[in-house]
Amino acid sequence: MKSEFYRIIHSSGIYILTLCFAAAPLFLNLMLFCFGRCTPDFPYATTSFSYSNIVANPMIFCIAALCLVFTLYEGNKRNGNLKNLVACGISREKIFAGQFVRCFFASLVVMVITAAVYILSADLLLKKEGRWRSRIL
Repeated sequence: MKSEFYRIIHSSGIYILTLCFAAAPLFLNLMLFCFGRCTPDFPYATTSFSYSNIVANPMIFCIAALCLVFTLYEGNKRNGNLKNLVACGISREKIFAGQFVRCFFASLVVMVITAAVYILSADLLLKKEGRWRSRIL
């Protein structure tokens, strides 16, 4: 487990992927903000529209998961890590469990960072109005 986390922390791929995942919603909210500023009657520069993009495009989660898994497992066969672990006497079940835990925690960290950037950028840049607000009030 220790070596699995060491491999994640000391590889640049996960940092680049996290930066790309965080930059995408920031760019989206920035574009909505710019269009809302330039066009006075632009109806989509609201937080409710920005948040609805998460629900409207569920396939993006599959693409993000594919990119994350590719980034985390890209060098395992090339570097011969699996052969070294099996040669040391570690069972395949423990190897699989270690890789699963590593992938779970890495994806959890990437998801938290991306969601924080998404929510903060929408909250700071866009108007806080939409259909849901009129129903509550």
